[in-house]
Amino acid sequence: MTRKKKTTSPGSFDLLVYTSHDLNVPMQWGESDARLVKNGTELAFRGFSTSIHRVSTTVSYRNPNA
Repeated sequence: MTRKKKTTSPGSFDLLVYTSHDLNVPMQWGESDARLVKNGTELAFRGFSTSIHRVSTTVSYRNPNA
């Protein structure tokens, strides 16, 4: 059985995108190091690739029950 826990706490996330150095990106984007979650759990999602791009996604989150 799977149960969903409802939360009323606000959440936030950071999106980290790796690109080529010569790629034009939006002005609002800034350079950053990885945002690591201390004692976090990582969950990798299925990635995919085309002849041009490769996309992989990993989510790191803090588990309050761990």
